[in-house]
Amino acid sequence: FNPSLEQLTSTTGISQPLPPENNRAYEVGGKWDPIKALELTAAAFQITKYNSRSQNSDNTYSPNGTIRVQGVRFGAQGSLARGWQVYGGHTRLDARIVSAISVGAQGKIPLNTPKDSTTVWTTYELGHNLQIGGGAIYLSQRYLSNLDTVSAPGYTRFDATLAWRRPKYDVRLNLLNLLDAKSYDNLQQSDGGRAVAGAGRTAMITLVFRQ
Repeated sequence: FNPSLEQLTSTTGISQPLPPENNRAYEVGGKWDPIKALELTAAAFQITKYNSRSQNSDNTYSPNGTIRVQGVRFGAQGSLARGWQVYGGHTRLDARIVSAISVGAQGKIPLNTPKDSTTVWTTYELGHNLQIGGGAIYLSQRYLSNLDTVSAPGYTRFDATLAWRRPKYDVRLNLLNLLDAKSYDNLQQSDGGRAVAGAGRTAMITLVFRQ
């Protein structure tokens, strides 16, 4: 249960507040530990959202109708060997607008809902307090509006990290979007659909102290 004005937001195109969103979810899953330090998970689920709404670029909200998402997800996390940590996950979604407010939206894919998303990450302890790691993020095509007329293409982004880890502090270099892939961080349905581009190739150094 999620009321529409809990953060003093306003709506657009209607003269009264939107009704509260209601969610009904079913899920079944399992976990398997093939070795002591590695955990594998899988789940299937269905989520139905009634009175759904989406945010516009001016912070107002528009009503969508009823959305149903069916999907599966798989995950893995743990250690494959001493000093070698892995994490990964994949989600596949079948999302549909089953009851629409907007003309032409019924049966379409909801905005900003990728069919496939994958994350893979691994780190390895090199010794002498050094850690190296890297991974990838994949996101498939997403629509910028509930009419499925404008879309942002899918992308794959590769990242890497190098850290010097000490008991009292860490010095870390993160290299983001190594291949300078075109990505999209934020999608808005206003003005027929628009996308905010993600950052290009980026290097970032951080220093963390611990007491």
